[in-house]
Amino acid sequence: MDSMLPFLVFVGLVGLIIAWHVFEHKRSVQLIQQWAASNGYQILELEQRWLRRGPFFWRSSKYHTVFYVDVIDAQGATQAVWIRCGGWFSGLFSDQLTVRFDS
Repeated sequence: MDSMLPFLVFVGLVGLIIAWHVFEHKRSVQLIQQWAASNGYQILELEQRWLRRGPFFWRSSKYHTVFYVDVIDAQGATQAVWIRCGGWFSGLFSDQLTVRFDS
């Protein structure tokens, strides 16, 4: 049993890391969907950006997630939007979104 303890701790840590990433993604998508619905947009495509963070490259912390989103408005016009989810210190425990329309 003592030889299994390090393995079980490792598996537990990997499980926690995976669970955290799933939480981050689901929470971010939920916030973006709420933003789109309240502003009259329909989401066409949603892509999380890890390295290419657009206007948020130098303005985001490790507590943020950044998405590149294609939306369509009520008139049928499509627009590309960069969205940063989360607060500077509270991360995704806050409902904060920063939206920049791609020109």
